[in-house]
Amino acid sequence: MKIEAEDFPFVQDLPKRKQSLVERVWDRLKAFDAVVKEKGPVVTTRFAASLLGVSKQRIDQLMDAKKLERVDVDEHPFITQASIIELARSERKNGRPFKLPTTIREKWKVAREGTRRERTR
Repeated sequence: MKIEAEDFPFVQDLPKRKQSLVERVWDRLKAFDAVVKEKGPVVTTRFAASLLGVSKQRIDQLMDAKKLERVDVDEHPFITQASIIELARSERKNGRPFKLPTTIREKWKVAREGTRRERTR
């Protein structure tokens, strides 16, 4: 059963301008409902940041890296609940990644610092 905004009796009693407003709101809600039916529950980016304990900027980075699935509804970003759960289940490390020595000089420096620490113990 498909319900349209005109099906509600109060809409017919409204002025034309208000009727069109109700119809636009109704169309937006139908678009949101279609996304939820296709992708499952969605949440706002701010709520996702709160759930994951990160900043909204970090949520944007995770969406750009495709680690969170972004769904746009009427040009507003939402994140699927499934992608939030998947990210929360994955093991994430805090902070910056450890810098591994890449050149011979850096490897030599790390090795020398390690032996110095052992001598001082």
